[in-house]
Amino acid sequence: MRYHQPRHLLRPLALALALLLLGGLLAPAAALAVQDTSVLRVAVLKSFPPMYQTNDQGQPDGFAPEIIRDILSRAGFRPTWVAVDDWNDLVSALAEGRADLSLLSPSPERQTVLAFGPPLLTSPMALLTRSEGSGIRGVADLVYKSVAFMQGSLVPETILDMPGVRLVRGRSLEQNLFALLAGEVDAVAAGKLELQYLVDRANLGHLVRFQPGPDFEFKRSLAVAKDRRDLLARLAEPSQALVSSPGYQDLVDRWYGAPHPYWTVQRLALAFGGLLALTLAALWFWHYRAMLRFNRGLSRSLRQAEAARTALGVTSRLLETLVQASPLALCVLDRADRVLLWNPAAQALFGWSSSEVIGGSLPFVPEGSKEESHRIISRVLSGESFSGVELRRKRKDGILVDVRLHTAPLRDPGGRVEGVLGLMEDVTGRKQVEEARRKSEERLELALAATNDGIWDWDLATDKVYRSPNDLALLDYPPDSEMDHSTWISHVFAEDRERAEALLHAHLAGGPPFEARYRVRTRDGRVRWILSRGMVVARDPDGNSRRVVGTHQDVSSQVLYEEELAAANEELAATNEELLQTNDELMAEILRRRAVEEALRAATAQAEAASRTK
Repeated sequence: MRYHQPRHLLRPLALALALLLLGGLLAPAAALAVQDTSVLRVAVLKSFPPMYQTNDQGQPDGFAPEIIRDILSRAGFRPTWVAVDDWNDLVSALAEGRADLSLLSPSPERQTVLAFGPPLLTSPMALLTRSEGSGIRGVADLVYKSVAFMQGSLVPETILDMPGVRLVRGRSLEQNLFALLAGEVDAVAAGKLELQYLVDRANLGHLVRFQPGPDFEFKRSLAVAKDRRDLLARLAEPSQALVSSPGYQDLVDRWYGAPHPYWTVQRLALAFGGLLALTLAALWFWHYRAMLRFNRGLSRSLRQAEAARTALGVTSRLLETLVQASPLALCVLDRADRVLLWNPAAQALFGWSSSEVIGGSLPFVPEGSKEESHRIISRVLSGESFSGVELRRKRKDGILVDVRLHTAPLRDPGGRVEGVLGLMEDVTGRKQVEEARRKSEERLELALAATNDGIWDWDLATDKVYRSPNDLALLDYPPDSEMDHSTWISHVFAEDRERAEALLHAHLAGGPPFEARYRVRTRDGRVRWILSRGMVVARDPDGNSRRVVGTHQDVSSQVLYEEELAAANEELAATNEELLQTNDELMAEILRRRAVEEALRAATAQAEAASRTK
């Protein structure tokens, strides 16, 4: 919808604008206090045809903007548009005060923050499946199927409660339809009116089929924040007047399409013409046999040409949809290296829009890589194809990104190469992850090499065991040897083997982490003490162990030290026992001597007493 400003109003409007700016400079506080209360901010989706869409001038268009304009005009308001990406953003814009009004369906969750008016349009939910091989005939067949909903769209409880249903959220209905045709989802769920509009517009009726949906309706209603109920009340009468007006159904039919009976005037005329043709053929068969055959052949050729034209149109639209929705950056060059096609994924990856690129040369080639780029293009123009070539290219902001390039020559009907098709995948993140993992593994290997510890990684499903060179060296095996679990355990002393195996199987069954110390005999006949530790790092859905990772440490020196310490402790204990015994004997001797001394002193005293008596 286009709006034209009369030229005779431009000069007064410019004068008024200048006065307003002057007044704003002189009295900013007063200017801030005055607001245009006749303008309402209306939140709209960028793409949800035909309810919300954008016209050629980039302005909001569709059923919802048109009826909102009509209602606001009746109530004395003017709209200004706030475009958002999905239903969640639309609800947030109303709840957070970034928009005053919108048109969407109520739900218990939305009604906690928004207030809704009566429904202005009701659209029952329908299921759209591929015409062949979907295996879905209704809601009951969605068990363990994937269903695409638009991001932020309402989902009925009947679908949420079904076992195994996988919900896929798309940014738009067009993206969900593309995912259905590509086999990425089993069904698309949305309003019947919107799905029918997309199917008719893309002429995909032969590729998809409508199935009965759940008992659920999208009731498109005016919505405001809860604290703006007064605005909803003010718009109630204009809304009712619009719905009751004779032009409302014409508005619905214009955007969503009016239902047509099967037996239209054209079909009746075609049927009557066919009957008349058959009658004439029966009456004049012998006279016009040759002409009838000619007409039949001509009709067949026309039908085949029409079918081919229709199929070509469908293929062209499908190809355009694939290009626009492709997650890979796609560009096409002619033989003069001019860009002919630049899809949204290329714009998202490199930053240049299609209007900046189409007609010119490739902008993302760094200065030092131009010769390499010309060489690749020349080879493709000569008929070669490339797949998985990793290159470094430049974004519009100057940042370098790593891409994986796939190219193929484009040929005309005669087989002559007329252009180059290039698909580019951003692998910057993957390469950063690989580099980080490489450095982490390198640090781990250096740490293990410094400690001489061995690593083992046992895949229980295949019984294959990865062993680090240090682990193989513990049994005197070369670094490139392969050794499974049974070979390792055969080197364990028989008297230690049963205990070690019992501890390991207890951990595999869900017990504490595995740790055991045992003796092994190396391939050269030497005896070593090994401290083995391990832990389950992966289990299957039934809880069974699938992968165990652990370490082996040579603790022979530690065990030898412990044995020497134990021997020293035993010797010390024996020496202590001897000292105790000697001490007891010394104490007994001391006591005996004290007794003798006491006896001598007593005898001496008696002798002295006897001598004094005399």
